[in-house]
Amino acid sequence: NKVRHYVATTGISIMLRVTPIYGSTGHHETSNSISLPPSCTLIEWGNCRVLVNAGYDESFANNNSADAGSGSGSGIMPPTVLPQADALLVTDSSLHTIGGLPRYFRSHTQMSGTPIYATFPTVKMGQMNLYDHHANISLDGGNPGFTLADVDTLFSPYVEDENNAETGTGPNKKSGSDGGKGGNTNSDKTLMKRKPIQTLKYAQTIIINDPDTQKPAIAITPHRAGHLIGASYFTLKRLTDETEVVVAPVYHHAKEKHLDSSTLYKFATACDVLITTCGGPGGKLGNLYIPQQQQNTGNQKLLRAAKPILNPPSVGRDEGELVEMIMSTLRRGGNVLLPVDASGRVLELLYLLNDHWERNRLGSAYNLCWVGSMVHNTIEFARSQLEWMAAPLGAMFDSKGIHPYALKSVQMFSTVGELDAETNCVSAAGGADGTSANPTCVLASGASLDNGPARDLFLKWSENADNGIIFTDSRRCVQRGSILQAKASLQEKIS
Repeated sequence: NKVRHYVATTGISIMLRVTPIYGSTGHHETSNSISLPPSCTLIEWGNCRVLVNAGYDESFANNNSADAGSGSGSGIMPPTVLPQADALLVTDSSLHTIGGLPRYFRSHTQMSGTPIYATFPTVKMGQMNLYDHHANISLDGGNPGFTLADVDTLFSPYVEDENNAETGTGPNKKSGSDGGKGGNTNSDKTLMKRKPIQTLKYAQTIIINDPDTQKPAIAITPHRAGHLIGASYFTLKRLTDETEVVVAPVYHHAKEKHLDSSTLYKFATACDVLITTCGGPGGKLGNLYIPQQQQNTGNQKLLRAAKPILNPPSVGRDEGELVEMIMSTLRRGGNVLLPVDASGRVLELLYLLNDHWERNRLGSAYNLCWVGSMVHNTIEFARSQLEWMAAPLGAMFDSKGIHPYALKSVQMFSTVGELDAETNCVSAAGGADGTSANPTCVLASGASLDNGPARDLFLKWSENADNGIIFTDSRRCVQRGSILQAKASLQEKIS
């Protein structure tokens, strides 16, 4: 199931090897979910092995296969144990990048001592995402693939690495303060207490040693990727010859309401190798933005560019279209559902819609709600991370004393039941047609609609033609057709 790609720069004797462990071909073959495929990649370079992300497929909860998670190679689920590595880098807090860490840490990293690196917001928001996903699956009686104890251990202040403490071995030993001394003593065990995930700041460099020579081999530095708070891409520089590899699975060049733009343009243009996600102009979504070439018939065959199917993306235009689509639905008396993640892109939507509600004083006419099991915890963590957000937000807080995430127009609920009781989204007659005294816009956890409050509200509101549902992540919209087409082709081959 592994697909290997090899890249070597001129004059370098040691080859760079990039191996997608899982997720490179999309979802498992039994899934028709619109959730994002998981991501896990192994990079071997400079005699070091670095894992990038350990994602989780949200649609696994619908699969009750007996061999799920067994690593049997059936393609149903990723393997429980991942390859041995000298470091694991987490680029952002989304489920398709961090969701597999509880299973991986429980079965593999805790014994081997592989260090995990991520920015502070990625750690905190990723924790909220995992708690929320576990709650959504468990309430349906499903198996999320990990327990709350696994999540607590992963994000605990420290763990005691008994295996390394007793034997004096492991990837971390090369950079430890004991200089590689072994021994089964109480003092050794005290030294081997470590944080499961080590937090980094942007532009902070860590050194990975060569496991054979114990000398510094690769310098790893995170930089701002945009898209999600704390999201990062990594530069890997081999110290022997200063060659540089940039690993950027997800990034956003545009500046947004709550985040500054990515700094990828500073490093990607001068690096030796850029490793990124497949797609771009050649992908299904990218093709929609490229002008199609049309051929004129006649004596002379001329090629002229036709209009693209979609206009090139623009943050300002997209925001205006989103707000107008929401308001047009509310004005006709319908409700609006926006399926969102638990702690990532939802922050941009909350800031945008809350600002619109406050500027136009819409609170008395329309409800703006956020529903999810971890919404109260998520917003508290977001309020404490202004330094990771766009500079204007910090300036607003310093000059006006008003926190940009006070969200005075947003009502927060942990369950759909609380939402119904407060906003009367279920009609007084006891029906489930979504009628309400005040039309309501709801940002609900469960972006894939496979589970969670978003799924529950969709089932309640879908029969009313006045209501609307808006997907704010284009990746979830484009992939659904390709998934169904791939499944149909597979069935034809089987038959």
